Amino acid sequence: MRHPHGLRAAAGAAVSGNHWILDFSSATHMGIKGIAVDASKNSYVAGFIKRADGQDGYIAKVSDDGTLVWDRKLGGTADKYTHLIAVGLDSSANAYVVGSTDLPASNTRAYLAKYDTSGTLQWQRYLTGTVFFDKGNDIAVDSSGNSHIATEGYYGSGTGASIHKFNSSGTKTWSVLLEGNVQDGAVSIALDASGNVYAAGFYDIDQDYTFELFVVKLNSSGVVQWKRSFTGVSGFASQVAGAIAVDSSGNVYVNAVTSSYAYAVLSWSTSGSYRWGKIYGGSSSLFSHGLSVDSGTNSLYAATTPNFNGFNPGFAALSSSTGNSLGLARKIEKGTNEAFFGHGIEITSSDYFLTIVDAPSFDNAKVARMARLPLSGAKTGTYGAYSYTPWANTMSTLTGTEQDATALVVTAHTFTGISTVATSVAAGLTVTKTTV
Repeated sequence: MRHPHGLRAAAGAAVSGNHWILDFSSATHMGIKGIAVDASKNSYVAGFIKRADGQDGYIAKVSDDGTLVWDRKLGGTADKYTHLIAVGLDSSANAYVVGSTDLPASNTRAYLAKYDTSGTLQWQRYLTGTVFFDKGNDIAVDSSGNSHIATEGYYGSGTGASIHKFNSSGTKTWSVLLEGNVQDGAVSIALDASGNVYAAGFYDIDQDYTFELFVVKLNSSGVVQWKRSFTGVSGFASQVAGAIAVDSSGNVYVNAVTSSYAYAVLSWSTSGSYRWGKIYGGSSSLFSHGLSVDSGTNSLYAATTPNFNGFNPGFAALSSSTGNSLGLARKIEKGTNEAFFGHGIEITSSDYFLTIVDAPSFDNAKVARMARLPLSGAKTGTYGAYSYTPWANTMSTLTGTEQDATALVVTAHTFTGISTVATSVAAGLTVTKTTV
């Protein structure tokens, strides 16, 4: 979950003493995806835990000093699969998680659940109606507990990108379906301070499996304000859009991965005018997924994964005005030829929080990781099995065609949020902390 306009990092802020890298493990394979951070710097992460006869989703709360406060897993039924991918918070630090489940339906559906700050399940919902297959990809929650989710799925006439709003009690307020052609999906979602909704995703207008990035703005009632697309970039990967972030002026930032293993960031104004696009890479492969923006310092922070003797998670700082590199980039290494990827990123007044996907066997890893490190890039060095070092983030201007997404059609479909029956129990995670 990305904050509407970031948590301001004060210039010259003191470096916190609570910096760490955590290794989460379970008795079976597990993964980690989304992250959110509350005002007390407790962090909440979401992911999945495999079992012999299925898969459960999990959410965990970690304190300011890196101690596991509670964990919960959802699922528990034989031959059923629940997967949690993103987490968001309201102003009371209630946690909302989104993903997918085939409980109780036979087909996978988008799934949403709410936990209070003590880890007690409040309600859970899955989408049904004209849905044949659907999965939740991202969530954004406002201060009142209205949750907005981005999904992709098959709805009978073809695949589509859908956006849904639920109130704090779990009642669905509205749904919007955006369809291009053949294959479409909403990958990420964010809110501005006025409750406007921004979503990014991909669609295929020519039915040739060459996908275009789209970004769309809706008002708080779900009415589309504008929709834009970007195409013509050689090497854009099939799932073009990654994360989305919005600053305090309503400027929008979207990242994307190319099949040439570089990453791009693009920006639009609150009125839908294209501002800039940059591509980052160089001599090594480079991926990026998460984005977080700080309006107070005019900075944009990307969760990155450069390839130096293996894939190394970390972050890079960019100018939110121009997209230019600010010359600040860091990476975390563990041994030689290790492969693990930076995924979700959240920033606070002095730190960044990063979830780390164990990539060599993304669905088969037994360890998931997260880190809390200084936003200034301080504390480089070696800590136990980990090293934390600078790297060079090279940049060039992104070329392509930016235009109105006329082929992305808003259609009427009926979606219903139905109470579902996933069991919530302690996940039994083990956490090992390396102090930085």
